[in-house]
Amino acid sequence: MPFLNVSDVSKIGIVTDALPSQIPPGAWTGGQNVRIRDGQIQKFKGEEEYLDPDSGSGTWDGGANGQIYWALPAAEGAIYHWIYCGLEDVRIYDGTTDVEITRAAGDYSATAELNWTGGLIGGIPIINNGVDDPQFLASFDLVTPVKFADLTNWPASTTCKAMRVFKGYLIAMNVTKSSTDFPTLVKWSDAVSQAGQVPSSWDNTDPTVDAGENDLVEAKTDISTGVILDGAQLRDQFIIYRDDSTWGMRFIGGSLIFQFYQISSTQGMLTRRCMAEFQGKHFVVSNGDVFVHDGSNLKSVINNKRKRFLFSDIDPNNYERTYVFHNLSETEMWICYVESGHASGLPNKALVWNYTFDTWTTRELPDAPHIERGVVDTSPATDDWTVADGSWEDWTVAWGQIGFNPMDSSPLICSTKLLKGDSTDQFDGTNMTSRIERLQLPIGQTKQDPSGMDTFVRIKRVYPHMTGSGAVNISVGTHKFVEDPVTYKAAKSFTPGTDRKIDVNAKANLMALKIETTSNVEWSLSGYDIEYEIVGHR
Repeated sequence: MPFLNVSDVSKIGIVTDALPSQIPPGAWTGGQNVRIRDGQIQKFKGEEEYLDPDSGSGTWDGGANGQIYWALPAAEGAIYHWIYCGLEDVRIYDGTTDVEITRAAGDYSATAELNWTGGLIGGIPIINNGVDDPQFLASFDLVTPVKFADLTNWPASTTCKAMRVFKGYLIAMNVTKSSTDFPTLVKWSDAVSQAGQVPSSWDNTDPTVDAGENDLVEAKTDISTGVILDGAQLRDQFIIYRDDSTWGMRFIGGSLIFQFYQISSTQGMLTRRCMAEFQGKHFVVSNGDVFVHDGSNLKSVINNKRKRFLFSDIDPNNYERTYVFHNLSETEMWICYVESGHASGLPNKALVWNYTFDTWTTRELPDAPHIERGVVDTSPATDDWTVADGSWEDWTVAWGQIGFNPMDSSPLICSTKLLKGDSTDQFDGTNMTSRIERLQLPIGQTKQDPSGMDTFVRIKRVYPHMTGSGAVNISVGTHKFVEDPVTYKAAKSFTPGTDRKIDVNAKANLMALKIETTSNVEWSLSGYDIEYEIVGHR
């Protein structure tokens, strides 16, 4: 009997913006909680509890539902910390001690739409929520906790929607002065030359300091408001994103300090935090596209694979909560967003681009307003070759590595807890559904019908090329015509490493295949073979 061999299941990923019958056999038409890795389609790893803020000293008041909205990793010598923010409170955790460091003046007034921005300048944490004065943390004393305080030398009656660090400068964007908005204004501090210092001045009228400001004024369009949303460093440039355009800012010294120039007059950014750096480029979600640029050349990376799906799936009432996370260890960019109609209004889904393979897949999120890179293994470190619990095969920390290091490259997911991502095969102890699906797969190509669209076959068996830790469910479906919905046969259980095939008896000229798990198992698929016989033509 003839066989259809499908071996390139990881080369294209999930394609939704094309007719299923017209895409290559190795492409997929749907999926949930799957990723591309090592030339295979795999079930996504889940997450496990890292820290419950309600377990620390004092009372956690993150805002609605005790949500954590943002986190910043910071180090003092060999001691690493996580600073994490709600809408009202801020806390710090060093792997052992978890204490509140909200400013002495009282709760913050952050909003879910603006969220927090910030960074480290001279080792000093800076946080900003766009409503209150920017904040700084003078030291990491957790015994008698040092609190955040208003940023020293910040101008009175002034706020900014986003604040970032570039070289030795703090960059404030979209500034409000004495209740007057300057949405296209970029304001920068004097330079910080030593660790442990914050900028000494923001006075742009003082010729003895480097502080300054520049208004990126440009005509607005019918589909934009022309405001600056955010910015981030890219090699020796700082890239500034308006909603309708992209600008560069480069240090030149002298009386001007910085040179400003436009990179694109047509592509901006969807909302703040919708960019991330990788391999000397920025990955950016704009209003209607996803593009990559190197500071001069822009290229769309979503094209017709998932573009329509993405922008129709984002909840229009909560689009401002969209953000990008760079999962460095897996060469992935996650576009995290609120799915249309999702009740909580918090990001619950990620469209994932693997930039090594140029493929798109999806992952569910646990209502996660922010993800930061930096969590390590939750097991304690050891200086010998023994493991207190489990076997050597279970040990994931390098020999001699410290047990807590938020500068590592694992995802830290901010939800109602801090969660270690890419860990376990569940979502914080709850089983997940993982699924990959292909609809309208032509089968039975002949000389008379090289497309296979008019040849009817009887599908006899499917031979999955899989590894895994437990059984998966495999369903085979059929379509009589391209416009017909799929009709699935009853799912068959298949255990990788034990079973070789599933038996099928289905007549079709367009086939569907679905692999799914709802239990605490892992699985990987590298390909599959379909055994069939030709039974007629139409």
